[in-house]
Amino acid sequence: MSEQKKERLKKCAKCGGKQPLNCFGANADSADGHQSYCKTCKNKLGQRRRQLNVRARIKHHTATRVMDQLGASAPQNLTRDLETYLGYTFSNLVKVLRADLQKREPGRKLRDALEDGYHIDHIHPLSKFKVVVNGEIDWEEFRRCWDPQNLSAIPAGENLAKGAKVVNQ
Repeated sequence: MSEQKKERLKKCAKCGGKQPLNCFGANADSADGHQSYCKTCKNKLGQRRRQLNVRARIKHHTATRVMDQLGASAPQNLTRDLETYLGYTFSNLVKVLRADLQKREPGRKLRDALEDGYHIDHIHPLSKFKVVVNGEIDWEEFRRCWDPQNLSAIPAGENLAKGAKVVNQ
């Protein structure tokens, strides 16, 4: 009779639950090669951080949209080095978005606007930029597309109604 290999379990440092190693993300710096928090706890912490931190929320949103835009052409380190590819920091983008919102809605906080469902809108829509041509990324076009002056926080309904059009502001 052959013995089945016993599955290794790890205890999550956050929830205390014991789970198989595949429930933990990779971490080359740890002794067992896995993170100390299980994926469920790690995801909950990320959601909470994005809820509380405007910069983290905008970074997550931008990274998601950029990955969709670039698809299979996206470099592997894109998410990690996104600020380098964009050519600005997310702290700078938050400042630009706050200033833009203040011009249009004095006294309105960016955090509150995002909580109320505002979208980060491209003034000149994503579809107008030819960022990926024949599987190659045009980084200048990419930076024009994602330039902070081309982004604005607007109500979701307004963004959805305008679609892929440029509307005079």
